[in-house]
Amino acid sequence: MFLVDLRVRTDLAPAARADDLSSAVDLAALAATVREVVGGPSRVLLETVVLAIAQALLARFPALEEVRVRVTVAEPAGLDAAEEAIEITLARAPQ
Repeated sequence: MFLVDLRVRTDLAPAARADDLSSAVDLAALAATVREVVGGPSRVLLETVVLAIAQALLARFPALEEVRVRVTVAEPAGLDAAEEAIEITLARAPQ
């Protein structure tokens, strides 16, 4: 099981000026995109999951200026230690 934390950077001024939900970044859609990637094809490396999440978010939400994705795996296989976790953070901007 993965725990995913997102931080996104975008210009809030247009949504704030319009006071219109349709001008804002849809947080539910961000979460749905993450769930789609995590629930998609199995990947060997956590790095691949993090990168796939960042790429999917930047592709689907053009208003995002930067995405920071942190994925944590509690008690990962192979560490042979209880209560341990692995965590990877990636920052990406549109290219």
